[in-house]
Amino acid sequence: MKGERRRVFCSALEQSEQLLNAASQTPADVRPMLVFYGIAQGVRALFACAPSIADRDFRTKGHGLRERNLRGSLRSMSVEATGTGMFAALCHLCDFTEFQAPVTFEQLWAVNPHLFQRRLAGSDQPPAVTAGCILDHSINSEMAVMTLGFLGSDVGDRLPTQGDVADYVRSNYGPYPFEVLPLEDRSKFLFKHSRETWVDLAVTVPREQHTAAVAHLEARQARIGYNTWILPQIGGVLPKPNALVLWWALFFSLSIRARYEPEGWTKDLDVDSSPLAVQLQDVLEDAPSRCHALLLEAIHEVCSSAGEH
Repeated sequence: MKGERRRVFCSALEQSEQLLNAASQTPADVRPMLVFYGIAQGVRALFACAPSIADRDFRTKGHGLRERNLRGSLRSMSVEATGTGMFAALCHLCDFTEFQAPVTFEQLWAVNPHLFQRRLAGSDQPPAVTAGCILDHSINSEMAVMTLGFLGSDVGDRLPTQGDVADYVRSNYGPYPFEVLPLEDRSKFLFKHSRETWVDLAVTVPREQHTAAVAHLEARQARIGYNTWILPQIGGVLPKPNALVLWWALFFSLSIRARYEPEGWTKDLDVDSSPLAVQLQDVLEDAPSRCHALLLEAIHEVCSSAGEH
């Protein structure tokens, strides 16, 4: 990395760090704007050091997302990709399939692996789940187990059947190039948590389709933190998880809400009237350091692959 690209990298990264540091010290009312632009400048630094981005393209302009339903509730506010700008370039760089349809704020929250333990109250959106493909031949001589993880489910006192779970997996985490069948006779298929029902998303795959199952899941899963994750359908696509992309989209939504609907944003943060207030406050507290770490991780990965330090 030399010349103009190096200068842009150093300046943009410094701006990103200053914006995120300022965000950590400001009230929640204005924090989303500082976090989003901190991410944006960090991504600009990422583009400058990425050898896969041509010299004519690393200064890409425009957010690459636009908002919809801004004046409704925060839950129903949505964003859609324009196919251009920084979001498109970031998706391409991070091997993330760009959204083909609008995505609501509630969906963006649900699919972010870092927010798995902070589900929005009353949300029925399919979340990111820890993923794996365990080919356990001891279960049945003709089948193997595909485990997609654990899902908190708002089903009240009714425990879903094996068929319910298989249908849920097919409709929200598929389609698959193989059959997804209910898992029979597994003692820990379902268990009751003290506060809510948790469903083990385990289904079986016919033996002759094992290879297709493993290849499909490996292409769709990614390690984030200590776990490997898989995403449900979102924005008309089945993207491979990438935390930086998902935080970018989430904070684009929050920053637009705070800038253009300040009265609504103030109500969103009111702990006496908003059911989302506590979770929003928690995420706003965590976001500056979390996003800074994600940016440095992405930059390190790009520079390491290019043989730079």
